[in-house]
Amino acid sequence: MVNNPTSSQNGLKEKICNRCGVVLQSQTIPKLISTSKLKLTPTSKLKFKKKSITIKKGKSIKLKYTRKPVNAQDILSWKSSKPKVVKILKNGKVKGIKKGKSVITLKTNTGKKAKITIKVK
Repeated sequence: MVNNPTSSQNGLKEKICNRCGVVLQSQTIPKLISTSKLKLTPTSKLKFKKKSITIKKGKSIKLKYTRKPVNAQDILSWKSSKPKVVKILKNGKVKGIKKGKSVITLKTNTGKKAKITIKVK
């Protein structure tokens, strides 16, 4: 039996005998930490190393960017203006799918943005 923890209460995990109903093992699960109480370091500056890059169709490359402060903890999201031209893989890696141009936008959940143009040959 498991009672899941909440942000205000600990949870409880118990192993109970199926025959007699006696609690064989009991474990407390610590309550959840509310993320609203955590102080995350936001990004103050976000910038790609280059303004544009050319890659060949079928090839992939990891995009390089700088983020200040270095210990920023806000969440990053990636978006391709033309996903049929440039596909976003993971952790900043992109792949050229077909010939054309696409603008990749890197955005933080606190509103900072950086853009790079990728041309696929």
